[in-house]
Amino acid sequence: DPERDKKYSLLSGTNVLQSKPSSGTNAVAIVMRTGFSTFKGSLIRSILCPKPTKFEFQADAQRFITMLACFAALGFTYTIYISLKLGGSIGKTLRLGLDLITVVVPPALPAALTIGVVYAVQKAQKVENFLY
Repeated sequence: DPERDKKYSLLSGTNVLQSKPSSGTNAVAIVMRTGFSTFKGSLIRSILCPKPTKFEFQADAQRFITMLACFAALGFTYTIYISLKLGGSIGKTLRLGLDLITVVVPPALPAALTIGVVYAVQKAQKVENFLY
């Protein structure tokens, strides 16, 4: 029991300068806790392996990008169907479909969302309203 044996316990980093053996034998020590189960260990664990933080904005952004990708897929399919039905060449049809995808889901959208998240976190830290 750590509370009962507190008088006889040594904490991490303590140097033993002298020990008095009882009844002529050497002094014996027992390790109670080691690793991440100590206070210092739990502090190190929280630094090395922090709990993942998930912003609601990131989840909304993922849903938005998924919705845009669905629209792009539908548009791509429809464009190919109509273009081939009207007798267009396969190369021109593919170019039209791929062009539609880049119009619906702009390539710079993920970068813009990342910049928005970074800016929001910096602004919140300036106001000392930490989100963690």
